[in-house]
Amino acid sequence: VGGEFAVKMFSDPTLGLKEVETTKYDLILTAYNMPGVSGADILFAAKKAQPNTPVVLMTQLTADDKDIKNMLSHGAKGPLAKPFEDPPSLVKRLKGFF
Repeated sequence: VGGEFAVKMFSDPTLGLKEVETTKYDLILTAYNMPGVSGADILFAAKKAQPNTPVVLMTQLTADDKDIKNMLSHGAKGPLAKPFEDPPSLVKRLKGFF
């Protein structure tokens, strides 16, 4: 992203879930709502495998939503509102999680 981050993306969330269980990352950015795997699944797997890694949640829901509040109480960061307006603002927000 702009040469500042190395990014690994998964179009299949189940592959992303397996990856967070086996590979160390500096930051994990996940959607809340995905086919077959939820953002909560990613969060809990990541917190078990790499408890100090920030897991940032992307969603159209607000922090007032019951499920989002639950994820935040379990260590998720954010939420980052989708859609993103511009990549530089996203990068700036992500840097704030380190």
